[in-house]
Amino acid sequence: MAESSPSAQLFTNSLYDHLKFTAQILLPALAALYFGLSQIWHLAYPTEVVGTITLIDTFLGVILQLSTNKYYQTGANFDGEVNVTPEDGGNKVQIAFNEAPEDIVDVPGKHSMELKINKLQGS
Repeated sequence: MAESSPSAQLFTNSLYDHLKFTAQILLPALAALYFGLSQIWHLAYPTEVVGTITLIDTFLGVILQLSTNKYYQTGANFDGEVNVTPEDGGNKVQIAFNEAPEDIVDVPGKHSMELKINKLQGS
């Protein structure tokens, strides 16, 4: 997630990234590992342990999706806007950034910009 105001997201960027890694990689791998080892070594309660891990993972996925939905509903994902105004023989295009463009591209790990496109009424 891109940087945004605290009200635009449920978690900090760092916490969100850690929770996403846990939900997408760590918990499914842990469940698979325990299930496999329980079959080989006859460990106790494979169904119960894997079921518990899966339920926790599913709940975490729902919380992350709610956070993502809130983030996108606020428009915090946009770095600026492209305003298109129809004119005789073409369109007038104006680009407005939320911050100075050099500040946007200096964000670590950021490799692209997202702009909201607005079609305005002709003048």
